[in-house]
Amino acid sequence: MTGRSILIIAQLWIFGDAASEACWIKGHAAGARRKALAEGRFRVDLSLDELLQLSWLAHLGFQNMMPNYRGFEIHRFNGEENAQRAAMASAR
Repeated sequence: MTGRSILIIAQLWIFGDAASEACWIKGHAAGARRKALAEGRFRVDLSLDELLQLSWLAHLGFQNMMPNYRGFEIHRFNGEENAQRAAMASAR
């Protein structure tokens, strides 16, 4: 390799580094804008277990609002810890 080709490779390396950093910054900023909450909105983070328990509570509430609901659906917890987590999810 000649000195001139090494100089060209080094300059291309610097250009590629600058271009990649600019692209990353632009993409990161776009992602941050997309994840930002709209005015008047809020975000709730729930685990999968809490979401399942909350959906069961919503289903039970919906069933009890129906005028022809006669049965009682039993939901069994796996233990005391599971019941405590359901109570915490509904408290949120």
